[in-house]
Amino acid sequence: QTCALPICIKADDIITKFDGTELKDDTDLAKLINNKKVGDSIELEYYRNGEKKTTKVTLKERQE
Repeated sequence: QTCALPICIKADDIITKFDGTELKDDTDLAKLINNKKVGDSIELEYYRNGEKKTTKVTLKERQE
């Protein structure tokens, strides 16, 4: 599955890895995203309803 953030990630999803890097706390994700550019494709590992999932996403510009 390939999608563009934030469309495929839902509010209750728990992201555990960002492009192969394990997330230890809330600030890890923000730091890793800040090191990427709009249009970069990354792989996310996350849990939805207790089920482990992996998807490739393309980073989009944040909408206010």
